[in-house]
Amino acid sequence: MVIKTILDTDLYKFTTSYAYIKLFPYAMGTFTFKERDDTEYTEGFLQALKNEIQNLSVVALTAEERDYMSRHCRFLPPVYWEWLSSFRFDPDKIDIHLDTTGRLHIEVSDFLYKVTLYEVPLLAIVSEIKNKFSGNIPDMSEILCKLSEKVELSNQHQLRFSEFGTRRRFSIDVQET
Repeated sequence: MVIKTILDTDLYKFTTSYAYIKLFPYAMGTFTFKERDDTEYTEGFLQALKNEIQNLSVVALTAEERDYMSRHCRFLPPVYWEWLSSFRFDPDKIDIHLDTTGRLHIEVSDFLYKVTLYEVPLLAIVSEIKNKFSGNIPDMSEILCKLSEKVELSNQHQLRFSEFGTRRRFSIDVQET
């Protein structure tokens, strides 16, 4: 399973979701995937992607995660985390197919406060499966070297750090490392 927790996303997706609930509770929206490099995908890739999308249906905010987020993200009220604990990704809302040239198409339509939650997990799944099917192997020494340079720069200038790599990550293992 690529996505094991609903917290495997960017924090701003939760703040955006909450803003949509408060300001536009009846607004509908669509997330549309746009492939930027014209990759030709295979039926095998599509099937692996569909399997991971089915796995999303069991991803839920646990009581432990809800309590943690309520304590550490106090700028969002506990009622939001309570609502999120009842939210489930619905694979039936995800239209996914390859066109005649092998290009990937993904669309999710729902209330904005829900649809915004699909973007990052779907992109992470596509990225991880794409790397697997392409046979890409991460160069961990290069990755850790670049990270070390960024940490050094951040520490020198006392910068706060926020990680937004989920959507484009190589894999969950690389991201966690």
